[in-house]
Amino acid sequence: MQEAEAKLNASGGIFGAIFGNNQKYEDAGDIYKRAANAFKVAKDWDMAGQCFVRCLDCSKKSGAAQFEHASLAKDAADCFKNVNSAEAIQWYRTSITTYCDMGRFNTAAKMQMEVAQLCESEDDKGEAIINYQQAADFFSAENQKSHATKALLKVGELSAFEGSYDKAIEIYESVAATCLESNLLKSNAKKHFLNAGFCTLCTTDVVRMRQNIEKYKNMDVAFEGSRECNLLEALTQDYEDFNDEEFSTHLFEYDNISRLDALGVHLCSKIKEDIKKQGEEADDLM
Repeated sequence: MQEAEAKLNASGGIFGAIFGNNQKYEDAGDIYKRAANAFKVAKDWDMAGQCFVRCLDCSKKSGAAQFEHASLAKDAADCFKNVNSAEAIQWYRTSITTYCDMGRFNTAAKMQMEVAQLCESEDDKGEAIINYQQAADFFSAENQKSHATKALLKVGELSAFEGSYDKAIEIYESVAATCLESNLLKSNAKKHFLNAGFCTLCTTDVVRMRQNIEKYKNMDVAFEGSRECNLLEALTQDYEDFNDEEFSTHLFEYDNISRLDALGVHLCSKIKEDIKKQGEEADDLM
């Protein structure tokens, strides 16, 4: 680092006055990059990130190509994410902007996923949702359907955790419809219909729930009679009957064969609380 700083502080003489000292910035940038890699080996992530930032500054002053600017900003972010999420997000966004200006949306999307994951790790679900959605849009722009779907499912999952059930339902139904267009992915539609069903029950609208089950049967002939369909129909009946014990039994029987994920457990716990609450209110009216 001292070597790089000395290079920057050195006078360029007549040559520098004529040619703008581009060479000294290039040389200093190369030295900062060597320093950054040495700090990476030592696992001093903050110093490594700072060196990449200084290298980026040299790159801009030397008139290097945009691609190099974007790459160095990403290198800095990759280091900072180990010690400082906010700093990492700042440099990822700098890189994303540059890659978007270059039309490199696939690369920008991957970094947008990094930003979303950092936001999620900081328990900022709202910001994570925004970034996962942006990543999905970027992937879609590059016709990367599988990656776009993965990002969209994260939007659906976090929206459901946040209580934005209508948004989650829309996403799960959309992804299920996409799965049905592919013979390889067709069998995955049932689990997305199941999540959409859980979200629908969370809205407490049983009429809508029964309508949606019929809609899913019409969309996918294999859905009717499936374990997922049978579970949703049973849970809907339990909801109408205010029977939280049967609700738990049906979930237990399903979970013994196909484990519910964290989202499924969260949503079903919420539904069970609603059943108990509405059952108690019905008893008070009698």
